[in-house]
Amino acid sequence: MEREIAQKSGAWRWIAVTLALSLYAGFPEIAFIDGLLVAVWTLVRLTSIPAAARIGSLLRIGLGVVCGLALAAPILIAFGDYLAVAFIALHKNGFLGHQHLDPHFAIGLGLPYLFGLIFTGWAVPAVIGYWGTAGGYIGVGLLTLGLLGIAGRNDIGLRLALLLWIAFCIAAAYGLPGIRPLIEVLFLRNAAFFRYFDPSFAMAFVVLAGLALDDLTAEITRRRYGLTLAAVAVMLALGLLGARQILAAQQQHFWLFVSIAIAVLVLGGMGVAGRLAPLHCRRALSAIVIAEALFNFLLPSFDNPRHPRLELGGIHYLQAHIGDQRVFAMGPLEPNYGSYFGIAEIDDCDLPIPANWYDFRETHLDRYAGPLLFDGQSRGFFASPMPTAEAELVRNFAAYEAVGVRYILTRPDAALDPRLNLPDVYSDSVMKIYELPNPRPYFQAEGCTVAIRSRNEVVTHCAAPSSLSRLELFMPGWRAWVNGHSAPVAMTDEIFQQIALPQGEADVRFAFRPPFMRIGYLVFLAGFFLLCLPLNILRYRK
Repeated sequence: MEREIAQKSGAWRWIAVTLALSLYAGFPEIAFIDGLLVAVWTLVRLTSIPAAARIGSLLRIGLGVVCGLALAAPILIAFGDYLAVAFIALHKNGFLGHQHLDPHFAIGLGLPYLFGLIFTGWAVPAVIGYWGTAGGYIGVGLLTLGLLGIAGRNDIGLRLALLLWIAFCIAAAYGLPGIRPLIEVLFLRNAAFFRYFDPSFAMAFVVLAGLALDDLTAEITRRRYGLTLAAVAVMLALGLLGARQILAAQQQHFWLFVSIAIAVLVLGGMGVAGRLAPLHCRRALSAIVIAEALFNFLLPSFDNPRHPRLELGGIHYLQAHIGDQRVFAMGPLEPNYGSYFGIAEIDDCDLPIPANWYDFRETHLDRYAGPLLFDGQSRGFFASPMPTAEAELVRNFAAYEAVGVRYILTRPDAALDPRLNLPDVYSDSVMKIYELPNPRPYFQAEGCTVAIRSRNEVVTHCAAPSSLSRLELFMPGWRAWVNGHSAPVAMTDEIFQQIALPQGEADVRFAFRPPFMRIGYLVFLAGFFLLCLPLNILRYRK
C-alpha cells in the first residue's frame, strides 16, 4: 500500500490546490492551524514509506506547497499590503496567546447547546462570553468513536499523532498549564486559537472515528467498546458537575434537559449498535453520528422567527436618496450590512481595519467606541461612566458631516438629542432616518463644476487649475487618470484622496489595485502552468 502511495507522483497537485483554496477562504489563522495538522500528518506518513522513497516524497510535497503558494499569490499579496497599513487591535504583543476558553465550558464540545442557543439572551455574562469565543463542537457520537479509534493495531503512528494534536488543541484552547511555550514556538501568540482550532480538532476526531469503524470488523471487543461508552458517560457527568454553577444561574433549564436527552439517546443507540454484527454495527454507528451532527446543525434554526416579515421601507428610502453620501447607523442597520444593500455607511465591525480610519474615528468621531465595534451603540474598554455614542455625535457633529454622512439611523423608539435639531425624514416600525443639513460632497473641487458618473469616474470643468478631493479612504494602491494620463493620488484631511486638476475639461477615473499585484498575477500564472505540467519527480521504484 505504501509503495502505491509513493508511486502516485501526481498527488502533489492535491496539496497545491487544497493549500491555495484554504488561503483563498479568507481566514489565515484557520489556514495556518490546519497547516500545522497537515505537517504533523505528513511527518508521520513519511516514516511509513520505504527510506528510498522519502526524498522523492519530500520533493513532491515541497513542490505542492510551492505551487499552492504561487496559486494563492494574489490573495497573499493583497493581504500583506493591507496588513501593512491596518489596525489589528488585540492581534499583537501576544495578548491573544494568553486568552482561552473557560474550562467549565469544555463540556460544550460534546453538548454544544447545553447553555442555550446562540443569542437566546441568557442573563448570564459567562454564557454570552462563551458564545462569543467558542470555536465549535464535535458531538457525543464523534467523541465516542474518536476515543475508540485511538487504540488499534494498524496506523499506530497516525493514531498517536492525532491524539497528541487533540491534546494540544484542548490544552491551548482551555489554557492548561505549561502550554504557553509551545504556543510561542508555533507562532500562535497573536492568533485567537480558541476560536479557530475546531476544524482541525474535528478532523482529527473524524479520522480516528473512521479508523474505529475499520477496527470493528474484528479488533474491538465488546468489553473495550463498553468501557469507551462508559468513559464518555463519566466525562459528560464530570462536565455537568464542573458547569453546575453556570447552569444553576440560568433562568431556564430546557436546553439542559434537551442536551442530556441527546447524550442519552446517542450513547444508548451506540450501546445497542455494539451488539450487532460488525457490518451492521458500522452502518448503525455511522447513521447515529450523522444523525446527531445533522440535528445539532439544524437545532438553532428552530429558534428562528416563525413568521418573519422584512421591513425594507427605510432601506428603499436610503437607496433612492443617499446618492454618493453615507449613513451612520445607531442600531437598525448593523455594520457591514450596508454593503449588502448598496448603502455606504461609516459603521464598522471587523478586524483588521485600516489604521488611518481607526485613528480618525477615535480622534474625531467617537473616542470611546473602542477597537472592535463602531456602531453607535457599543462602548470600548474604558472605565465607567463614559459618554454615550449620542453624546459623542453631538460633540463631533461637524466631523460626521465632514466624512460625508447625510443620514443618521436610529431605532423607532429612540430620539436624537434635541440640540442637533435634525429633521425626521422617514420613520417606520424598525428605523427612523434623520437628515444632516450640510454633508460634505463625495467629490469636491473649488472653482470647478463636477459631473459625477460613478464613485470612480467624474468629468470636471475648471476655470483655473484646481484640485479634486474624493471622500474615499486613502490607501496605497489607489491610482487616478486625468484625460488618460496617470495622476498621483495624494492624501488630504488625514484619510481622504486628492488629485490635481487642469484648467478646462478633465475626464477623471480612479481604480484600485494592491501594490505588487502584477507580480502576484504573474506568480499565479507560473503556479497554474506548473500545476498543468506532467511532472514526475523522483518516482519511487522498487
